Amino acid sequence: MSIRHTSGRSWRTSWTPGRPTQLGWAQRWGWRLSVSATLVMCLGQFIVYWLGAVDGGYLVVLLALLVGIVGRVLLGVGLVRARFRPRHAAWVLLLELRLMIALPSVSKTTR
Repeated sequence: MSIRHTSGRSWRTSWTPGRPTQLGWAQRWGWRLSVSATLVMCLGQFIVYWLGAVDGGYLVVLLALLVGIVGRVLLGVGLVRARFRPRHAAWVLLLELRLMIALPSVSKTTR
């Protein structure tokens, strides 16, 4: 974080130190797929709740979820290759599919 003095009375803070000027292919397409999949999932939930088309709406949500997983893994690959900081965020995105399977199986409670 850098603080720049802009005039006699005001201070401006920059929260993006060392931001890359260009994103790599994996980062660009990872962001595109992730954001578009999230919007399509919202549309699917709208269809289910307001229009009552449960089967079609959940099919849209499921397909968007699969595209979103691919997009977030692709984004994680791009961030790891670009040495993004904090590194654990990039690794969580990269390992999302494995974590989606492993974490619920570990956290099951017995009754």
